[in-house]
Amino acid sequence: TDWTDGGDLSIHDTVTGVDRRLTAREDSTGSYVDHSVISPDGKRVAYMWAKIPPDRQQWEFQARVVATEGQSTPDVVYSSPQF
Repeated sequence: TDWTDGGDLSIHDTVTGVDRRLTAREDSTGSYVDHSVISPDGKRVAYMWAKIPPDRQQWEFQARVVATEGQSTPDVVYSSPQF
């Protein structure tokens, strides 16, 4: 989780030293990435996405998967209003 960029998911290339953002928050309500893990082949990242509503009452938690290369839209594989 890249807290300097508002809680999006970023990946760091240890060879080039370049950081690249893999997600973009849909809104400015404070949603963020937590608990990520990269696949053994390095092609995908699974992560927890916390969607915080404006009233901060009923958070939504999602398990998502995104590709590490190219412009990819994350796949939501599970969604629950309960943590």
